[in-house]
Amino acid sequence: MNTTELTSCIDAVLDVLEAEARALDRLDLAAIDACREKKLHLDERLRAALAALSPVEAPEDRADLLARLRTIRDRARRNQMRLEAVHSAIKGLLDHLTGRTGSGTYGPPRRVGARAAGPVLASAVE
Repeated sequence: MNTTELTSCIDAVLDVLEAEARALDRLDLAAIDACREKKLHLDERLRAALAALSPVEAPEDRADLLARLRTIRDRARRNQMRLEAVHSAIKGLLDHLTGRTGSGTYGPPRRVGARAAGPVLASAVE
């Protein structure tokens, strides 16, 4: 098999990852979900194209395909980090709005109530 189907799949995956990054930046839940569905479909298509691929004879073709697959990996990782940041922000906002103390990574849990307001960037002196 030639690399045409694989190249087509890679292009489609890169397009979806770019659309997903924009959707994550806008917090467009419908677009994020649509990208997830597209990625599931493209994952099957990409795996089939890779399985049907005969060994690439030209070293430059192999290097190009590997570079493009690494680009997919890197963009997917960036989107995963964006998704984790969005999840953390939404969880923190919900915790704040419901009065629950978050399980944040910075410092001890905050107190809720009248004494919760304290000095900022200074030690409490009583």
